[in-house]
Amino acid sequence: MKNISLLTLIVILVLSAACAPSITADRQPSHLTEASDTATPVLAEKTLSPKPTQTFTPTHAPTTVNPCMASKVPDPGSMFIAFVAKWDGDQEIYIVRADGSELTQLTYNNIDDVAPVWSPDGQRVAFASGSSWEVYQLYVINSDGSNRIALTPNLKIPQEFSWSDDGEEIALIGLDNNETGDLYILNIEKLSLTNLTKGLVFGPSRPDWASDGRTIAFDATLDSQGVVRRIYTVELDGSDLRELQSQGFSETIPQWHLSGKAILFISVPGPGFSPEQVYVMRPDGFERKQLTTTDTLKIKALWSPDGQMIAYGAIATDMHREIIDKSIVVMNADGANQKVIAEGKGLETHDFSWAPDSRHIAFISNDSDISNLYVADICTNTVTLVVNDVSKYTPSWKP
Repeated sequence: MKNISLLTLIVILVLSAACAPSITADRQPSHLTEASDTATPVLAEKTLSPKPTQTFTPTHAPTTVNPCMASKVPDPGSMFIAFVAKWDGDQEIYIVRADGSELTQLTYNNIDDVAPVWSPDGQRVAFASGSSWEVYQLYVINSDGSNRIALTPNLKIPQEFSWSDDGEEIALIGLDNNETGDLYILNIEKLSLTNLTKGLVFGPSRPDWASDGRTIAFDATLDSQGVVRRIYTVELDGSDLRELQSQGFSETIPQWHLSGKAILFISVPGPGFSPEQVYVMRPDGFERKQLTTTDTLKIKALWSPDGQMIAYGAIATDMHREIIDKSIVVMNADGANQKVIAEGKGLETHDFSWAPDSRHIAFISNDSDISNLYVADICTNTVTLVVNDVSKYTPSWKP
């Protein structure tokens, strides 16, 4: 891999609301057809060739074009967002352009369809479907609403899954009939499941793929009590399961940098009410760098798709642990130039995502007891209302 250098990106963000027309539930497409199919995955074992030894460097961002300096400004109307709304009596998945136009309903049934995640090629959407979190199963559907397929009829999933970059596999957390949670890899074409953790860790969650497609990072608890969490990595064939070195009380939500040379994560410095901080480290757990110091609870941190920026959710509280404010903050990959792009007590600090252009961020905010979908442009200092009355699930951008 090539060495990577950090670009400094200074963004001065001032919130300003630009409201798009309201979208109501009666705007449902008539051209979509739904095809149901259920197949039973079989457990499989995978074998990988030896992985070459890598030399890691402490730099964490590639040399790419600053999205705010690009000669052509991306049109939000050219990008699509999948989201969830309860407009027909149960949760369904919808697709809309980021400017609020071309609303399309993707799923139709009498149970909840939630947590949509686009495939890397933008042709399919994976999602969880069921009547409660205990009985959710993983499905996939074409982007035109056809060929809905149940992928995990023998596993319950707690809505945590991640596509491989080639779109051939999905990493997921599954619960078997004994309520044992494990990290699985699902081959979509073969409908085969590989159990990577086999009960060796407690409560695995938040799987994320390395760019080489061979390694998964996730967090899990040290015991069945679930208080202290650690970050682990494991190879795609289930080998080399390792707990990464920890310097905090609890560490969660790992996310690989696109270079494969760094992992972003949240660390709690000590037990009790300690403010989490955002860190980055090498994939072996060493060369840790703290990126934030603010006295707020950090909820989730995400690399921008180009690797130059980081967005994170934060909650400010008073001495009695009452919430004062919530915010989504953007900063450089080295932690510099931290700027708030959205704030308010109704903000859902875990329900946000980067657009593929690394310039826009979609997020959910509750205004007057109604949750709405917004898009922020970190370069033009604008926040636009896209859709009214949506459900509190992370919006997913089409790649």
